[in-house]
Amino acid sequence: MLDIESAALAALRQLQRQLPEPVAGLRLVPGGDACQGWQLSMAWARVAGMDEVCWLQDGMMWIADRRDWPLLRGSQIRLVERDGVRGLAVTLQPSSCQCASGHCSPQTTAQPADVDGLSASITTGERE
Repeated sequence: MLDIESAALAALRQLQRQLPEPVAGLRLVPGGDACQGWQLSMAWARVAGMDEVCWLQDGMMWIADRRDWPLLRGSQIRLVERDGVRGLAVTLQPSSCQCASGHCSPQTTAQPADVDGLSASITTGERE
């Protein structure tokens, strides 16, 4: 499961209600690695794929590729405001690291991302 703040969930539900067509849920797609940093994409999905995990949490359907679930499990999603812009702060929980040192810790990246009208800061695992 995800650890999602109630304000972040309310903002996502509001965005979902404003969509022109019904959707199956919100797809989460991480990219990158624990040493170089993660990028997390979020997109409304009309359907879920055969190899995707779907789970209903707090009234919202979440969708992710089965291979990504270990990274996403336990992630934190919060609604934040930075420079007057509301957005999502996502903290991924790296389950392993490919760094030479073998140790990673979650840290916030400076790179914002756009999530359907909300900006999102992505928190990643980086070398200690």
